[in-house]
Amino acid sequence: MKKILGILLSIAIVAAFVPAIIPASALEATSGWGVGADGKYHVTSATDLLAFGQSASDFAGQTVVLDADIVFNDMTAAEMKADGTGVNVWTQSAATFSGTFDGQGHFIKGLYSKVDASAPASCLFGDVNGAVIKDLSLIESYVYNWHWLGSGLVSKISYGSRFENVYVSGILEGRSYLGGFCNLLEGDGTQFVNCWFDGSIISAESTVGGFAGQVDKSVVFVDCLNTGSISVPAGSNAGGFVSNVEGGSVDFIRCVFAGTVAVGSANGWAFCAKANSLVTSDGSVYDPSKCAEDGNSASYYGTSISGTRYAVSADQVYTETSTLDSASVADGGDGWGNRISGSRILAVPSFFATDKVSFAYNSADGKWHIACASDLLAFGLSASDFAGQTVVLDADIVFNDKTADEMKADGTGLNEWVQNTATFSGTFDGQGHSIKGLYSKKDSSAPASCLFSDVNGAVIKDFCLTESYVYNWHWLGSGLVSKFSYGSRFENVYVSGILEGRSYLGGFCNLAEGDGTQFINCWFDGTIISAESTVGGYVGQVDKSVTFTDCLFSGSISVPAGSNAAGFVSNVEGGSVDFIRCVSAGGVAVGSANGWAFCAKSNSLVTSDNCWYIASRCAENGDSASYYGTSISGTRYSMSADSLYSAAASLGSAWGYRSVGGSWISVPVYFADSLLVDTYKASGTAPAETGKVFAGWYLPDGTAFTGSTGSAIPRFVDENVMSVKAQASATEAGNLRFLSTVDCLDYTEAGFIIRVDAIDWTYTKQITNVYRSVNAAGSTVYPSQVGCDDSAFITFAKLTGIPDAYYDSDITVTTYWVTADGTTVTGATRTVTYNQIVALSA
Repeated sequence: MKKILGILLSIAIVAAFVPAIIPASALEATSGWGVGADGKYHVTSATDLLAFGQSASDFAGQTVVLDADIVFNDMTAAEMKADGTGVNVWTQSAATFSGTFDGQGHFIKGLYSKVDASAPASCLFGDVNGAVIKDLSLIESYVYNWHWLGSGLVSKISYGSRFENVYVSGILEGRSYLGGFCNLLEGDGTQFVNCWFDGSIISAESTVGGFAGQVDKSVVFVDCLNTGSISVPAGSNAGGFVSNVEGGSVDFIRCVFAGTVAVGSANGWAFCAKANSLVTSDGSVYDPSKCAEDGNSASYYGTSISGTRYAVSADQVYTETSTLDSASVADGGDGWGNRISGSRILAVPSFFATDKVSFAYNSADGKWHIACASDLLAFGLSASDFAGQTVVLDADIVFNDKTADEMKADGTGLNEWVQNTATFSGTFDGQGHSIKGLYSKKDSSAPASCLFSDVNGAVIKDFCLTESYVYNWHWLGSGLVSKFSYGSRFENVYVSGILEGRSYLGGFCNLAEGDGTQFINCWFDGTIISAESTVGGYVGQVDKSVTFTDCLFSGSISVPAGSNAAGFVSNVEGGSVDFIRCVSAGGVAVGSANGWAFCAKSNSLVTSDNCWYIASRCAENGDSASYYGTSISGTRYSMSADSLYSAAASLGSAWGYRSVGGSWISVPVYFADSLLVDTYKASGTAPAETGKVFAGWYLPDGTAFTGSTGSAIPRFVDENVMSVKAQASATEAGNLRFLSTVDCLDYTEAGFIIRVDAIDWTYTKQITNVYRSVNAAGSTVYPSQVGCDDSAFITFAKLTGIPDAYYDSDITVTTYWVTADGTTVTGATRTVTYNQIVALSA
């Protein structure tokens, strides 16, 4: 089914695609407007629309189509209400319309009609009789009617007609018998299917409905929605769909009332206000905070509504698939879809659902799937703990398309995140996708929302939470998880954005109470600003045992002087914390002093195994009097440079590189930059890093990349890995041995290119074997003695029978590798002479 896009476009964009609006004094109907070559009437401009409105034809058996969005007045309804001068005034047809009006998904904007006394104001249509009106949006219209019988779309339905996929907004003001779609429904068998009223009706008297003022004949509403507002005096009749049902019958099937009905200072009715005839409901939903349920009050009289109606306590109506026809939601059919309204998922007829919720259990793979922002919100609003179940991200999700800084500066018009209040106990698999732009701001009484609430024995993995902004003045704030109630596992998770608040703040969680929690290959790269204390890049406070493996902190933390703050954990109050191959490369500011690299306060056991920190940005824990409790035990290395580079022997195979500001920083390999191999091979170059040697292409799991096209992660090693050393002795006249190293066995070929300049001779020696150590000059030589600490294997080549005449000639030696994907990588060239080596060796 074709979607209505017009209701979502800004008028500034729309105006570029329609003819210029003609001033009211000059607007005249198109001359000669008539049937086209296809046998249909085509409306392509405001003057065409006026010609249709002034036509005396009933269009019986004929079709009128909109070929473009029509702007009758380029003003909002509120602007036209405030000042009606200089507007084009709409005049409806005096004839009954009996044909088909096909909007083709287009909209009509800015109809204006105001009548003070003697005559009814004009609607888009006069009476309709057996008509079909479909696929149309009537937006920003203003109708003021002091003659009774007012509406924005149709004056009266004289005989059964069908309205399908029609949206009406704007302002309707008047006395009585007012309805957003029609004022009086006298046509038996009328149907409203997938229709939506989103306007404002203000009445000075009574008998007002969001769709129809009064019903005298049978009508059916299927998959219809009212999100508008109605205001009538105290004691009047007003209903979200229909005011008075005087005859026939009214059936509501899967309809939703999510608007407001104000009868004086009291709430009006959700579906209809007065019924002297049969009214039924099948699976409809209403918001009791904004209306009263029909049939349960003494002020409602006549025949009560029979059938199912569901009250939803929140201010918005959310998706309830069991109530709103789950089959049509799941298969994208003609039933209910969903639309984000503010920060909530609003159930709407699927024709208007621009971001349809598909979040549901898929029996084919046994998982829940998130494919859009509405799906994510549906997950957040779910009351399920998802125990034993898996939720997966099928796409990158943009919740708000702004940076954290932009949302911090101006929070107006943003989708606000509402987290799941249930404890999450399942698996959340991001499948490498990102979630961008979560926004939550709470000033005092309630904690701000995180992506998850409490987690208990959960697995959360393989995704990035980027550009989020959380402002929390209620303690206990984080960007990802509120609290760990029981040990959980976080693997390959990246968090950035801004977190502001008071105390117990953590980039991943505020409070870790769950024993056995693990962080593996995780990265916090955001900003935390606290007015108080107990702030950690990962966790505010730990009460139970937590292990961090191959994790990185490169964000920034700012707390007042005298507070506790650290790159990973602030306070360790119980259990134990173990840091394995972790890096603290961010900044921790405690007032004007540096905070701690790993944790700030420990009353329990904290250990470290081959971890790194930048001394210029933080202080090492355990070496200062202001750090108290149990000191960190184990190995930690201070790095003086602002950029951290991988040391394979220290940081394991789980580390890769990422380009930050032109420099490469070591990161968990899951987050390493993936580059297009083809681009470099076509240019004949390889990625470069100062002080490093490109060591081939690798996949995120650390295995060698073997393809020739596609994307992979560049790997670098210390340039000294490929250094060249030479050996000779007086007893080996004319023989010279060259040694170099490799760091692993992921190469298809390794060797030396040797050149003697005096005789213009070049020799390439391919090495077939490499060794853990070699015997040289009567002693055992290890890789670190030849290359550097990163070297793992040693290799050598021998040049024999150098003639005496060439003992003083330059000999240049270059090492090379051929990577698994076929890229040749060379080390620095060394120039020597035989005499120099002999002299040094003697």
